Amino acid sequence: MIVEAGIIVAGASLGAAVLAVAGGQVISQLLFSGNARRAPVIDLRVLMVMTLVGLLVTISISLAPMLYAVRANLSTLLRVGHASARLRSILLGVQAGLSIVLLIAAGLFAMSLYRVDSLDIGVDRDHTLMARFDLTSRALSKPEIERAYHQMASDVRSLPGVERVAFAEFNPYRNGRAVAARTPDRSADVFWHPGVSEVPMEAAVDTGFFRTVGAQLRGRDFDSRDVPGGEKVAIINEPLARILWPDRDALGRCVVLPVRFSDPTNNCYRVVGVVSGFWRRTILNRDLLLVYVPLTQRPVGGGPPRALFVRTMADPASTIGAVRAAIQRVRPDLPAVSVGRLADAIDPEIRPWRLGTMMFGLFGVVALAIAVVGLYGVVSFTAAQRSSEIAVRVALGASPRHVLRVVAGNGLAATSIGLALGWTVTWISERWIGSLLFETSPHDLRIVLGLAALLLATTGVAAAVPTRRVLRRNPAAVLRID
Repeated sequence: MIVEAGIIVAGASLGAAVLAVAGGQVISQLLFSGNARRAPVIDLRVLMVMTLVGLLVTISISLAPMLYAVRANLSTLLRVGHASARLRSILLGVQAGLSIVLLIAAGLFAMSLYRVDSLDIGVDRDHTLMARFDLTSRALSKPEIERAYHQMASDVRSLPGVERVAFAEFNPYRNGRAVAARTPDRSADVFWHPGVSEVPMEAAVDTGFFRTVGAQLRGRDFDSRDVPGGEKVAIINEPLARILWPDRDALGRCVVLPVRFSDPTNNCYRVVGVVSGFWRRTILNRDLLLVYVPLTQRPVGGGPPRALFVRTMADPASTIGAVRAAIQRVRPDLPAVSVGRLADAIDPEIRPWRLGTMMFGLFGVVALAIAVVGLYGVVSFTAAQRSSEIAVRVALGASPRHVLRVVAGNGLAATSIGLALGWTVTWISERWIGSLLFETSPHDLRIVLGLAALLLATTGVAAAVPTRRVLRRNPAAVLRID
């Protein structure tokens, strides 16, 4: 028994190792494609754990039945078939319960991933590049900085595949400057006091910035009309518009910015556009309040731009090297120029749900396969054990439904009980798994019922195959063999 169990466990361990290496490489490539070096999937520690687990499994599945048989009396041995059937049903139920738990978790993470990936972050992440650099570390005069920015924009704009370019003085990873924006007829204290909301963040952006990043904008973008000394204008986002003018349209109204950030003789900025949102700090913070002013009218004390946004007509990944080279040709002394797709910059926030979907999905598929193989084996074994009985039943006119109930009834019943137990475990674990999801309830019946139907259908097919084979046999031939 030990030799037989050892051969089975050795084959299973080899298959598991191959699956782990192949699956690990796929997951690593999909989740961490930018990393040049990756740790090996299987190392000495993993092999030691695998060997130890294999030995324990071998001993358990070989010695346990033997010890049970040695200690049992003769009457118990005569009833061992019924005891084994009960044990097989219990194991099938455990397999089904584990499968449904893992599959439900995979479904919940997949739904969270879909909803996070579908968020409107205010930019076209698939066709936008972001280059970040800092000229303030160079000892340059203001005219030199202006010439460098003008040359950078001109050189990048002339690259093949580039549609638009625009500067911004902010880094999207950070908040920006706090500004207690208000309306002319109400003081800042009315809007911004403890327990109400965060103070809006203010930043200066280039002409045509929102068209460049593909933002959804009501009104107009900053353009050539917004010159120094001209009418001061601003663009705000929808959450801020709802706070400042909850029952009126914000377009054309005056938003007052603090004196320390503007001309003290004219601190009224006319709202020329309302943007649906923009990715700042985190894509999950949909209530961050934002106000933008043109770089040409940027507030007193505002620094030079720190980011260049590039809109491409094709895959932006093919333009990254050319954009970096164009910027560094203008200022070879820049210490570092970071250029990347907005999709890559956002990916780390999406990665937890993608990882959860992949891992739970992989484990769920493996568990489902084990449950299907287990049910198939149990039904086949039951059919072989009761071949004479089934032959007599068929000879006496038993229907296929009756034979299915005799052969596969216990297995399918155990699978159904396992489904119920698995769903109960998922329900109980709501407070642990709920915090890992995004806008998805652990009790989403569509996911639970859909995956339960998948498991039942799969196990039903596994049970029907050996049963169909039994029904096709000639009862007289079976009885003559026995």
